[in-house]
Amino acid sequence: MLNRRLAPIEDIANLFAALAILLLMVLGVVQIVSRTVFNVPITGYIDLVELSMASMAFLGAAYCQPLGAHIRLELLVGRLSGRALWASEVFSTLVALFIVGVLIW
Repeated sequence: MLNRRLAPIEDIANLFAALAILLLMVLGVVQIVSRTVFNVPITGYIDLVELSMASMAFLGAAYCQPLGAHIRLELLVGRLSGRALWASEVFSTLVALFIVGVLIW
């Protein structure tokens, strides 16, 4: 019952996350063009990207949580099945653990 009432709010949060991603991509294109063509980078661009990452992740998580899904790019993994899927999952998990270990060290 509560899930049905919260579904529109989760859909709106997902829409805002998608809009934030779109705006960030447009900002990135503007940054690259203004930096290379006009030699005038956008001041605070890296800070804007860092701050917007949290909003994108949390707003997308609001949509994915009731579905039991993950927020990830599945261009290749979505097409795999069986042992290839498990091998790719194990490989990506090990790479992520290695990167986290290096960052912690």
